[in-house]
Amino acid sequence: MVNFTSTQLETAKIVWNTLKLFNYSDISAAGVIGNLYAESALNPHVNEHGGGGGYGLGQWTPKSNVYSQARVCGISNSEAETAQGQATIIAQGDKTGQWSNYGNTAYHPTVQRNQTLSEFKQSSSLTAAAADFCAHWERPDVALAHMEIRIDAANSIYELLKGQTGTNTDKKGEIEMQLTYRVNNNEPTFYFDGIAVKQLAHGDELEILRRIYKANNDKDMPHMEFSSSAPYYERLLNVANREYKK
Repeated sequence: MVNFTSTQLETAKIVWNTLKLFNYSDISAAGVIGNLYAESALNPHVNEHGGGGGYGLGQWTPKSNVYSQARVCGISNSEAETAQGQATIIAQGDKTGQWSNYGNTAYHPTVQRNQTLSEFKQSSSLTAAAADFCAHWERPDVALAHMEIRIDAANSIYELLKGQTGTNTDKKGEIEMQLTYRVNNNEPTFYFDGIAVKQLAHGDELEILRRIYKANNDKDMPHMEFSSSAPYYERLLNVANREYKK
């Protein structure tokens, strides 16, 4: 059984909950995570060891593939570098084209030669789920697949997370209304914290706010460009029911 680190387990929970939102069964979700553990040790930022060109949880090769698939899913490049973003991309393998209905049975005897993603989502065997995701989504060199690692990790994460339902684990105390904005593409930049608007006096203030937001939420803070001809920023102040504060 795999002894996951706290960081690996946190990432696994993000992936698990995201997959559940896309109607993956507990078993199929575990099969996916078992593969991601084998590919990247559940590190969404890792580059392939030895310079092979792979990147992220699923080791997209080349790295540019994760960005092209992100665009298909309506995800920004920066979000595609997060666990949440990558999990969302992985969950939609049929939409991105990463999922192949054909599976090479040389990977493992349980691999389904023909299987849609919808069929995979309802997997009833942990071993088969790990093997099928490897064969239909990852598709590594058969000789280097290390299927035993994928299956072991799938069984291990299943025992830890089975029964948990899908929730957005990227919401870590986020104030939903936080955003930055500018008017007419001109400086200064304003910051709305959900209660009041403040003008940012220096670019470093914007940078630290963005870093804190991303650290807490695993995604970028929203930014909007408003026009004075359609002053929605004034409506924002009205909603907040606060006067402008410098």
